[in-house]
Amino acid sequence: MAHKKYDIGEKVKFGFGAETNTHYIAHAGHNGFVRSIESYQKHKGPGTVVVYEMECECGSVLHPQAHHVELAR
Repeated sequence: MAHKKYDIGEKVKFGFGAETNTHYIAHAGHNGFVRSIESYQKHKGPGTVVVYEMECECGSVLHPQAHHVELAR
């Protein structure tokens, strides 16, 4: 089972790293708050995937995985 990295209500931000930019380039540098957390079984192989629903400062509701965002300070 995958472990969640962030909790509901935590402030996270999209970084400027290469992996982040391939998925959420329009939101690089944006902050947001985690609204909910969902996990589901992987389609291939064992294990689960954790997805965070976050409300971005630009008004978008996004569903990144933990490696797409980092804890905002």
